Amino acid sequence: MPALQLGADQAIVYIDTMSILKRYDVQTGRTTTILNAGGSIGHAQISRDGQWILFTRDNQVIQLVRMDGKYLQTLYCAPQGQQIDPETASGYSSAVQWSPNQKQVIFSQGGSPMALYVLNLTNGNVQREIAAQTAGAASMLQPRTWVDNTRVYITSRASMYILDTSKGANQSFNQLQLIIGVSDTFWDFDSTYDASKLFTMLVDPTPGRAGPGTYCQIISSSVTQQGGGLVFKSNTLAPNQLRVAGYGSSTLLLSVNQRADPADKYNGLWKVNTDGTGLVELTNLPNVFNMFGQYPWSNVSRDDRRYAYGSRFGSLNGGTPVFYTNSNSAILVGWTTF
Repeated sequence: MPALQLGADQAIVYIDTMSILKRYDVQTGRTTTILNAGGSIGHAQISRDGQWILFTRDNQVIQLVRMDGKYLQTLYCAPQGQQIDPETASGYSSAVQWSPNQKQVIFSQGGSPMALYVLNLTNGNVQREIAAQTAGAASMLQPRTWVDNTRVYITSRASMYILDTSKGANQSFNQLQLIIGVSDTFWDFDSTYDASKLFTMLVDPTPGRAGPGTYCQIISSSVTQQGGGLVFKSNTLAPNQLRVAGYGSSTLLLSVNQRADPADKYNGLWKVNTDGTGLVELTNLPNVFNMFGQYPWSNVSRDDRRYAYGSRFGSLNGGTPVFYTNSNSAILVGWTTF
């Protein structure tokens, strides 16, 4: 895996037409094709050093390619009988996550019940970490993001846990640490890159509701949700997603993409300080955050100055966002430099 000398230009990587990886240079406005995978690309994410792109092809194969399109390699193939099942969505569905130190990949694999496996990129070993308690799509285990190089936030049904991979293979559910229990209230979360804080957002689940009675609450706590305290509340905004902005822990990004009046009056991307002050609307054009990753570079540039939101990017200081692609099928992968 030869290293690549990266440049200084901030660049956005995205998937075009489901099978092509492209890179957009923010400074020059130039678009470059990195790879035509010859199959459907999923769960694409960029390494911490910005040099490699990890992705699945056709939901069966985990592959890796360098940022310049060279050294494409297959890391893992699903065994016969454990490949994706279209009826239960078992397989790698929405589940591949790369550890911060780039040495491990956790993924879900088919079968009923579904199980989580860790691929060690230093030696190629694959180890089953844990299996769902019951069969069926409702009990699918989903890795969301790594807390650090050994702990992973995973979801099952409407609950969230921490899986500690240092405890070895074939763990039981009793070994998981519960972070968020089953609730009728919609929630989302993100943690800081230094694993010091967890921000949990609770939102009124009533579709289209805004105004009196609506609530959004954001709680700041340790990554295991100890010592939490309310840092933000609103009776107008009903965000769908929350992300920490960049590498620090002082700013949050809130994506509001609601249907129907009056909730959609607040649609768009908002920025707020983690002490609850300084709420600012960055754009009133609603979209979604990165579908595959929650690292700082998943949504925010490596210099912490810009954001990518859907098919547009803009400054975290405000101003009108611009398109990095005019493709209606583009999917954001993240930021690098080139």
